[in-house]
Amino acid sequence: MAARTAAPGHLVLYRVGEFYEVLLGDAVTVSRLLSIQLTRRKQKDAADIPMCGIPAPSAEAAIARLLAAGRKVAVSEQPAQQSGERHLRLITPGTSVDADVLAPGTPNNLLVAHTEGDKVGFAWIDLSTGEAATCVTSLARATPSEILVSQWPESSEALAVAVRSTGVRYSDLPTPLEEPEARDAILAQAYGSGWQEALRGSSSLELVAHATLLDYVRHTVGALPAALLPPRRSPIGDTMEIDAPTLRGLEVLTSPSGPEGSLLSVMDRTVTAPGARLLLRQLSAPLTSPQTIGRRLAMVRYFVDQPPLRMTCREALSGLPDVLRACGRLSLGKSGPRDLAAVRDGLRRAATLFWGRPPNCRRGW
Repeated sequence: MAARTAAPGHLVLYRVGEFYEVLLGDAVTVSRLLSIQLTRRKQKDAADIPMCGIPAPSAEAAIARLLAAGRKVAVSEQPAQQSGERHLRLITPGTSVDADVLAPGTPNNLLVAHTEGDKVGFAWIDLSTGEAATCVTSLARATPSEILVSQWPESSEALAVAVRSTGVRYSDLPTPLEEPEARDAILAQAYGSGWQEALRGSSSLELVAHATLLDYVRHTVGALPAALLPPRRSPIGDTMEIDAPTLRGLEVLTSPSGPEGSLLSVMDRTVTAPGARLLLRQLSAPLTSPQTIGRRLAMVRYFVDQPPLRMTCREALSGLPDVLRACGRLSLGKSGPRDLAAVRDGLRRAATLFWGRPPNCRRGW
């Protein structure tokens, strides 16, 4: 049971031959979520224990369903040699980068909330694209798929109400990185020796939240993404503060009947997955600055007034691979040939769109 000790709060799948076995209370949960038969393993000198099994060829699809239900999964692989150690792979809703698990037009944000006094700092990252952000306001703008709370406020339940209102499963982090030495070490590992300049303007609250987030990623995934970009900062007042219940009540992202009928479904005429994710992010955090709103409207007006250019851009973008997520998997060492092909095709299409010809790449590209 070393895997259960090493992965508290996870559903543990043990590889045994051509099956993954799930035992005890995890078996009851998995059988209910996956609608598979719950059996019993007989014990010689003890009571039988609940058990269910997942065929190895169906394991990835089963794990995807468990993640979609908001559950964390630990996969204990069978060693190649009988005396070898079992490799434990941790997968959570916010750390998965599998293309078969993620919805193309929806961000997969892992969010950490950290409290100091009466202030709450949020940091989130989409490991599938490498995009990260921090703020000290509402968490609704992050549209998280997994929430981690490193420290709850002592005198207020506002954060608890906000977290529960998202409808996303959450868990506690017992050890936030509040010590300056530990915080600085992981930020330096992520952004190099010049991390202070890369994160210039971030408050101490945002730095602790972001460092805690990166520490969780390192522990769960086993490594930090390569060439990680600094997080976008969302200062107070730049966007409208909307909580999750208000977003639902106004039917911005979803409606009582589902995504259809929401404001997002009416406005979404995007032809790429990154464009769909950008639109969702913008609708979750409407702008409040008249100058910024004016610049955005000017860009919209430019394309409205030039239909041929607009159609040319849409035709060039339609079919563009999701280069951001391909690069996200590359940065974590979890990529495959399809990701390399997506980056190649993306570069070719972008060069053709902007310069009128594909790049002069070496043979093989």
